[in-house]
Amino acid sequence: MKPLGELLAGVLPADAPVSLGGETRASFARDVRRLRARLEAAEGAQPGKGYVLATNDTYAFAVGLFGLWHASMYAVLPPNRQDGTLAALEADTAGLITDVSDWQTRPHALDPLADAGDTGATTILAPLRDDAKACELFTSGTTGANRSIMKAIRHLDREVAELERLFGPENDVDFAPRVPADASVFSTAPPAHLYGLLFGVLWPLASGRPFCPDALQHPSEILPRLEGSRPSVLISVPSALRRIARRDAGSISPNACAAVFSSGGPLPRKTALATEERLGHAPVEVFGSTETGGVAWRRRRADAKDPAWTPFPSVRVDLDDSERLRVASPFVSGVEGDETSGAGNERFTMGDRARLEADGRFRVDGRVDEIVKIAEKRVDLARMSEALRANTEVDDVALVTIGDDGPTRIGAVIAPTDVGRSRIESDGPNALQRALRASLREHFDPVVHPRAWRIVEALPVDERGKLARAALHALFRAPGAAAREGDVSDRPETKEALRGEDHVERTCRVPTDLECFVGHFPDQPVVPGVLQLDWALDTAEELLGRAPRVRTIESMKLVTPLRPGDTFRIRVQQAAPDVLRIGVTSDDVPHLKARVRLSTDD
Repeated sequence: MKPLGELLAGVLPADAPVSLGGETRASFARDVRRLRARLEAAEGAQPGKGYVLATNDTYAFAVGLFGLWHASMYAVLPPNRQDGTLAALEADTAGLITDVSDWQTRPHALDPLADAGDTGATTILAPLRDDAKACELFTSGTTGANRSIMKAIRHLDREVAELERLFGPENDVDFAPRVPADASVFSTAPPAHLYGLLFGVLWPLASGRPFCPDALQHPSEILPRLEGSRPSVLISVPSALRRIARRDAGSISPNACAAVFSSGGPLPRKTALATEERLGHAPVEVFGSTETGGVAWRRRRADAKDPAWTPFPSVRVDLDDSERLRVASPFVSGVEGDETSGAGNERFTMGDRARLEADGRFRVDGRVDEIVKIAEKRVDLARMSEALRANTEVDDVALVTIGDDGPTRIGAVIAPTDVGRSRIESDGPNALQRALRASLREHFDPVVHPRAWRIVEALPVDERGKLARAALHALFRAPGAAAREGDVSDRPETKEALRGEDHVERTCRVPTDLECFVGHFPDQPVVPGVLQLDWALDTAEELLGRAPRVRTIESMKLVTPLRPGDTFRIRVQQAAPDVLRIGVTSDDVPHLKARVRLSTDD
């Protein structure tokens, strides 16, 4: 392990791998030196300034990050990729570092891997200052007023060293995985968030483990790579692990994956156990926040009740007078009045109620405030309620979280005004729901919008006149509630299904408020190819009589966008015993074409 500040200073092992794309420590240092030279010559750039850093390729991200650090600048990691967010951040920074071609025409944009000849390629890189600004992150994934958190090099460096001590090959921690020194690292967690940055980029770099530069989401992309790069490690989030758990892992060997990590939101117990069954290892769940960094970890077993959270070795926890969890840690930043938080163990009070156990571990009893995690994004329910009440159609509103052992969602209970009731009578309840969702788009990503709606005459109250939370939850558990108008899932609406000798065809409609529409794209949402493929594999189950076990996606081409409300056809043909041909079309206009090879293992 090398400290992050000394990673590219001094004599480098030239052939040490950095990424699975073939880059070595020497070529990484060369690319960082070149970018540093371009940054130092860029208009408006100067030491102490920030650059927005947003890339598709993780290696390009790493070059951008270290290039900024060695130019005495810092990275601003956007909470989402909406145009309004990027524009607002660019206005307060020196520019944008990106490998996304559509964004490289923006003012002051730099491609971190652009061919710059030998400019700066031989410049010596000095060690980085421990207290230098490293990156600015954000505590929320919405487009409203996020709270920014500045991390110094020391915050990141100390946590990376802790991860190696706790989970590396030499650890002696009971029930902790031992990540091999030569393991390849695959991540579905974006590096723009602290967990993905630490586990998926900086820990591999500091420990000499190569990481995958590609953004991975679908099980058919992830599992073959884990198998083909043994030993391997998966850095993931609950939504991606749910997809892995939903499909048969197929030919992956029990020893292919040495460890699995999950953070960014609650991991349902069912998903944790199914992940262990598929990949051979119980996920290490990491509890923490942008302000605190990693706080604690746990692993769940099928034959035991859920364990308490074990604090990281350098972390100390206690409770304040409100039974909120209070953390003392060298990873803490964001302390009021000091943007990089001193050099010692800083204290931070989290928004989680907790119970301490005699052995120093703790259990979490929920949030004190109305902040919840939806699809790994933090959402202030009170602020969302205020936004809904601002509509003339809404007299009052209450928001609750729903989803017992699946993805956490928001349910909205609306008491309409006379204007709202008139709209329902004339246009139907869906029209009101669409209008309210549209009103949220200015400040909230579509992924966190309410997924189920209930219209009531008045909000339920108890005998003390207080809002009856149990009655609100009961509205979403009533018989037939899951099928009520307004509830949605991540699946299309099936209108018709036909089966031939070697194929299945379904006629479907795209729901208007799928979770996937966040980022695909603002104001012009489209269904991403990975989800279209997922729908096709669901259809293939009817043809094969079992869930398809994908060995590899031999080809996949997105032709034209598939949009909310579109009616389309999915056709899956078994071209050979182990080959599926997939087409998604609308009136003979192709949306997606793919060829998938199946595993033939029993």
